[in-house]
Amino acid sequence: MKVKFNWIDGIIILIIIGVLGIGIHLLNRENVSFSKPKVPYNFLAEIANVDMDLLKPIKSGDEIYLTVDNVDKAIIKDVKIEPVKTIIFDADTSVYKEVDMPHKYNGFVTIEVMAHEDTANIMVGSTPIKVGKGIFVKGPGYSSKAHILDMKSGIAEDTLYIVEEISVPEESDVTKESPTN
Repeated sequence: MKVKFNWIDGIIILIIIGVLGIGIHLLNRENVSFSKPKVPYNFLAEIANVDMDLLKPIKSGDEIYLTVDNVDKAIIKDVKIEPVKTIIFDADTSVYKEVDMPHKYNGFVTIEVMAHEDTANIMVGSTPIKVGKGIFVKGPGYSSKAHILDMKSGIAEDTLYIVEEISVPEESDVTKESPTN
């Protein structure tokens, strides 16, 4: 029996090879660099508008995961907790007031990782680390979504937590007030 190999068979083989190549490229997006060593990074992540019960177990020194599948690890270096503040309009006095939201807090977590660095990305395993990106903070007894606010290369002696003082002009109708709950 004579086996025929025609141009249609060649096109089918090229299509299969192309689909396999595209699939491998899409499924293997991790930037792997065997020649470059990992670089330490510290970043500040905010867990916003949550109950205190979620923030209480987060401690400095905890080993956490940055992904849902528990692959990419990091270490918590510092935790700061602040009440959530919002501005409301008081119709009785026609004044805007800054008040604390009851039972809601923001957690600012300084996290240290060892990351691969290239011109396009900073990668912790398969997780890209960029300012504004959402990550998971999963540790012993807690799991939450956070967003990266600040990044710093190298091991920091101090934390990245920065508090800015906001001054309000005296002529303004904005007053600061705390609820009496």
